[in-house]
Amino acid sequence: MTIHSSVATRLTSFGSPQPGRFAEAKGSVSSSAAGMSAARLRTGTLGISAAKAGGSRVTTDKDFKRLVRDRARASGQSYASMQRRLRNDGLTPPPETHSMNIVRTIPDIRTLDLQASKLFYQDTLGFSVAMEHAGMVILASATQPKQQVTLNGDAADAMPLPPGFSIDVGYPDSVTDIHDRALAQGCIIIEKLEDKPIGIRRFSLLDPNGTRVTVMAHLDVRYQPAR
Repeated sequence: MTIHSSVATRLTSFGSPQPGRFAEAKGSVSSSAAGMSAARLRTGTLGISAAKAGGSRVTTDKDFKRLVRDRARASGQSYASMQRRLRNDGLTPPPETHSMNIVRTIPDIRTLDLQASKLFYQDTLGFSVAMEHAGMVILASATQPKQQVTLNGDAADAMPLPPGFSIDVGYPDSVTDIHDRALAQGCIIIEKLEDKPIGIRRFSLLDPNGTRVTVMAHLDVRYQPAR
């Protein structure tokens, strides 16, 4: 008999206590507590919920505490209140994230008329041409040169890319790391990882919305951020 059923029996009984009833309840409490302790020892979670029926994987103690702390801080609730809530929900911590030194993001324009587009961004919007190479034009702000727009024509490295944007992650090895992670996660790669003649390492992939993201970094250390 469980704790709850034993207590319920005593509360709903209008007769006088019967001999042995207290001993039965006490034995129920002891056996239930022993069962809980054994379960805690088996899971190693010291009280962390092992998830509801058909639910998720048991969290590690360290990850659970971090999750409780972060959620409590974000919601303004107490640590104890959030801890109880997450134990009841059987939640697990979010997957590991990867910090990356993203230096800048650059809009990429897929143009069908490279010359007309270049004139528009120069004469109308006031950009300056920073570089032209094989059907690709990089335009930059005259006062803030890292503020750039890229125009991609049909001849850009013989690789017509769909609309999207580029992110400069600072270092070539970071480009390779992201490429390997994207492959492992099954992302769609639409431009292979390669060191380009213009002095950058890059590749392109599609995000879940079908938007093209080009990941790049300069090969020349003079154009890389300080480590």
